Amino acid sequence: MSALRTCIECGLAAFDVDDLEMFIKKSNGKYRRANLCKECYNKRQKSYKNEHKEQIKQYKRRHYLKHREEIQKRASERYRFWRLEHREELLVKEQRDRDEKRTWFWLKQLELVAAKGGMPLTCWHCGKLITKMEGIVPEALVFHSVDGNHENWDLENKVPVHRGCHSTLHTKDRKGVTAEERRVMINEEAEALFRRQHKSS
Repeated sequence: MSALRTCIECGLAAFDVDDLEMFIKKSNGKYRRANLCKECYNKRQKSYKNEHKEQIKQYKRRHYLKHREEIQKRASERYRFWRLEHREELLVKEQRDRDEKRTWFWLKQLELVAAKGGMPLTCWHCGKLITKMEGIVPEALVFHSVDGNHENWDLENKVPVHRGCHSTLHTKDRKGVTAEERRVMINEEAEALFRRQHKSS
């Protein structure tokens, strides 16, 4: 029985229609298949890409610069349609990610509270006690990053403050004073006020 197609690289032969699936397609070839199997074709393609990396890179760069607006438009449309098609899945994933992040952050705060001796804690900014563990009220507990790096969870870097005091620390006045300088200024003003009141009494 003669072979329908034979690979010129490895000699693989196709004797029926099912065997032809192992060969790459060719519109004007016999049985619409080339005389090259898919495995040898992939090896040839991989070898060519390894030998001509720089030429391929330059060609892609020139092609992109020449058709940049068209490529970006197509990519934007594909992304928009993809998001519409997977809208429900994305909403569920985003909500799950928010819940996981919120849970992780809450557990990290619990670890810090336990490491600092438990509630109530003393506010690093105003010196008053913090009695509320959670909430969006000004008296609630938050942890301020002394070095400004929110990813640094060292015990010395994370200090307890009231939510209201935390907003003050991250606020700049009209002259552009930093949060730390503002904290020092507020403390100095508080001490001066205390001395004046104590002197008048």
